Amino acid sequence: MRVFLMYRDRDFDPEQELPLHEQALMQDMELNTLFQAMAAGDEFLFRMARQAVLTSLHDPEAIRYRQDILRDCLKNSAVVRAIYQIPIESMQNKRNRYLGIFGTSYPSSVLSGAVGMLEMFVELLRKLRKIADEHAASFESEGFRRFFAMIAQELDDDYFTVVEGHLKTLRFRNGVLLSAQLGQGNEGANYVLHKPRRTRRNWVRQALALRRPVYAFSIHPRDEHGARALSALRNRGINLVANAAAQSADHIDSFLKMLRIELAFYVGCLNLHEQLAQLGEPISFPLPVDSSQRKHSFTGLYDVCLALTMKRRVVGNDVNADGKDLVVITGANQGGKSTFLRSIGLAQLMMQCGMFVPAESFCANTCAGLFTHYRREEDTAMKSGKLDEELARMSIIVDQIVPDSMILFNESFAATNEREGSEIARQIVSALLKRRIKVFFVTHLYAFAHGAYNSKREGALFLRAERQADGRRTFRLSEGKPLQTSYGEDLYKAIFGGGIATDGKTDDGEAQVPEAEPLDRPTETAAGEAALDIVPAPGERWLNRNVVGMGITSFFSDAGHEAATSVLPAFLGTLGAPPIALGTIEGVADAAASTVKLGAGWISDRLGHRKPITVAGYALTGIAIASFSLALTWPMVLLGRLFGWLGRGVRGPLRDAMLAESVPAEARGKAFGFHRAGDTLGAIVGPLLAVGLLALLQPAATAHPSTPFRLIFAITLIPGLGAAVAFAALVSERRRAPQPGLPFWATVRALPGSYRRFLVGVGVFGAGDYAHTLLILAATQLLTPAYGLVRAAQIAALLYVAHNALYAGASYPIGALSDRLGRRGLLALGYLLGVVVSAGFVVAFALPLANIGYLLLLFALAGTYIAAEDALEGALTADLGGSAARGVAYGVMGTVNGV
Repeated sequence: MRVFLMYRDRDFDPEQELPLHEQALMQDMELNTLFQAMAAGDEFLFRMARQAVLTSLHDPEAIRYRQDILRDCLKNSAVVRAIYQIPIESMQNKRNRYLGIFGTSYPSSVLSGAVGMLEMFVELLRKLRKIADEHAASFESEGFRRFFAMIAQELDDDYFTVVEGHLKTLRFRNGVLLSAQLGQGNEGANYVLHKPRRTRRNWVRQALALRRPVYAFSIHPRDEHGARALSALRNRGINLVANAAAQSADHIDSFLKMLRIELAFYVGCLNLHEQLAQLGEPISFPLPVDSSQRKHSFTGLYDVCLALTMKRRVVGNDVNADGKDLVVITGANQGGKSTFLRSIGLAQLMMQCGMFVPAESFCANTCAGLFTHYRREEDTAMKSGKLDEELARMSIIVDQIVPDSMILFNESFAATNEREGSEIARQIVSALLKRRIKVFFVTHLYAFAHGAYNSKREGALFLRAERQADGRRTFRLSEGKPLQTSYGEDLYKAIFGGGIATDGKTDDGEAQVPEAEPLDRPTETAAGEAALDIVPAPGERWLNRNVVGMGITSFFSDAGHEAATSVLPAFLGTLGAPPIALGTIEGVADAAASTVKLGAGWISDRLGHRKPITVAGYALTGIAIASFSLALTWPMVLLGRLFGWLGRGVRGPLRDAMLAESVPAEARGKAFGFHRAGDTLGAIVGPLLAVGLLALLQPAATAHPSTPFRLIFAITLIPGLGAAVAFAALVSERRRAPQPGLPFWATVRALPGSYRRFLVGVGVFGAGDYAHTLLILAATQLLTPAYGLVRAAQIAALLYVAHNALYAGASYPIGALSDRLGRRGLLALGYLLGVVVSAGFVVAFALPLANIGYLLLLFALAGTYIAAEDALEGALTADLGGSAARGVAYGVMGTVNGV
């Protein structure tokens, strides 16, 4: 049996994940007041009200489905409350029964408890059936009609007759009659529960009646083993019956629990309706329309939480904002602007969960999400200044907001001077409007409001709080030109008496303040960009100067260090280094890079900029690799490699964070694929360059065997420093607000849960991953028996070149495909290819198999999966890691991969 009173085709999930910004909504919308009114002191009703209101519906048809059911509830409130009492009674009775049988494990006791539960449930189902029979005709909604029809069909008279018969049998008033075979090990098998004979005779007939033959046996009083065996058989048989009875009870219990869960929302609405009716406040059922339409009109809209708090009627407002995506509210202090803004948000939430709204009439389009950005008072909890805190909160909102959402600003960005605050507000609002986000903005930033008004934007509406000539507030809003920053004179007079100077006013009484630029002619400023963490708007070109510049930088950097890496083993041989030296150098350098990645990301988030640190990282790597040319012993090479990889660890997460911020979110796959392709091309060109230089410099080996290698290391300084110069010249940074108080571990722990789960997958795969240079060793070992060591090494090197070529060629297509199909599935497919490659080499060594075509296939698959891994892990980090601490997110990713 299914309830289906919250959705047409599925149950309501009371554990559904709430929005990440739930706490902001609770605080800014004062939702505790609303939920307490719905709960009427019942904690369960409070939780269900919060769950239903904060997990909004987006389909107008689904909203209307709940509205129809709520209309039925309002017309038949006593019946609905009677139905709701049935699962409440069930819960109370069940609690009492559990206390009575707590701790028992005997099958007979378990069976008795299950039968008792079933008898209690049957009585409650009879009550439900009676309510349905008497009142079903009074309900008109699709949900209730289907519910009552299900009750009539499932709980008919035959059902109760059959259940009563079974329960009477299971009481075993005439004893338990079981038959069973001993089975293997005397454990019992083929249990059958028999119904005891119920034929009654008088004593004369019993005395004269012929007795049927009975086959029986008795157990000797001292036969303890026999008694235990027979008791075990009996208990096993009863236990089977008890389990079946318990399953039936659980089925009914689950239905009653869901009935309580789904009716709780409607009972909460009844509680709220009763309180508003006592205050004389009007309600209406809103008309929801699809989010593609821009509708927002209402009459008599009031703040329901204010009415509940003051326990009297409050002033409502009439507004027609149809076709508008920007509503700016200005005017007198304490004129009702914030109250109006809260009434907008509350009505939207109530409409989208299927409730009535606090208005005489209300029509609005659904929104994909409701967000709030309210001014916060400075307190000890703030780790930085008010403006920085506002910008950080705005950055978090941008990570979560999607097109067709709605955001409410209340006196935002006013913690700085008029011009800067207005410019920040203008740029943020412009970016939001480009993304089809509806904006309501209460502000006293006159430069921002007046600039928006002068832009003559067709989709903008300007409201202002009314103020009478004597300074009294009407708490109503009317359409009109934005008013000056505030009216303070009348408040001053009311408190102190007298007047204040009016210098700096124009003839019409408006303050002379600089105007902000119109909304439709945006210009970048660091503050505005940092506030929103603005990346290019959807649809803008992704292959921009930053992406190309980072691709060129990585090409130069990889060409330099791969050229050095390809000749490093031979160079160590000329220094007389032991075989363990190369492994030690690689291990220490990689460990240092992995460690420093985490700290580098955190420091960049604290400072608010990344470019200088990234340039320094590229320069340090280039210089450190070139320093190999001065090494006289292998520990000196270790020291150079250590510093080089420290620079690499510093620059990696910062560069990836900047790359993510340089492209629209929907093009991150292309951008990371393009960048990784440039990186891999450098990895191909570097070794080829080293081989060519070795051929040219071979005569220098006559002076000392290490001389050609030293010259190659020195030459790598050119591409190494070229990478730093390219990054400095071609890449521009979208600066962020500094966060000097950003805590390290708290920030790591605060990374989104979806990102932490993603890191688990990355870590699990990375634990089994390996350096792909080991593929060269594996191919060499497989091919040596057939081709000899030298020839096998040449073939293995060519296979690795093919691997890198495919890696470079596949990176961009895979990234672009992820922008269309989603990244998680493609990355999972890449990980699966990695497993296939590893299994393929296991098979090759097991047979053994020295087929070049087979190895080429494995190298090609390896190049493909590493292309998917590198491009998609970086893009997914940007998608899931958030922007409030993006440097930390990339640092954590680098550390997990390194470990």
